[in-house]
Amino acid sequence: MAELALGVVSLTFQVVSLVNSVIDTFDSIQNAPQELRDFRQGVVRLQRHFEFLGADVSGVPDLGFLHVEDATAIEETLTLCKDLLQQQVNRQEGMVTKVVRGVWTLRNSQKLVKYKNQINDHYTQIILPSWLRWIR
Repeated sequence: MAELALGVVSLTFQVVSLVNSVIDTFDSIQNAPQELRDFRQGVVRLQRHFEFLGADVSGVPDLGFLHVEDATAIEETLTLCKDLLQQQVNRQEGMVTKVVRGVWTLRNSQKLVKYKNQINDHYTQIILPSWLRWIR
């Protein structure tokens, strides 16, 4: 489970880095599509929570309260997000125009909303059990 937990945390940080790279192509976060900004907010919230969990456990979040199936579902969602964002980052190596950004947004806005909702669901699966465990 420890390896899976580290994989989930690592993927979360990678996805945050990639979404920031994609947002950078829009020159500022205010110019980025709302779906991309909302997606970023959900992933950053998940990242902050992992950082909080890791603060007391020598930097490694204790995700022992998660079932393997839940951790695997989170990992799968983050992997899909990473792949989607990595494709855009790879395309950015040339000149990025407003048309390219617009096409990418149209093609991927529904995926971003879907992944954001999945991340929010995962966040709820993580945050509630961790707080309950911490309160005891």
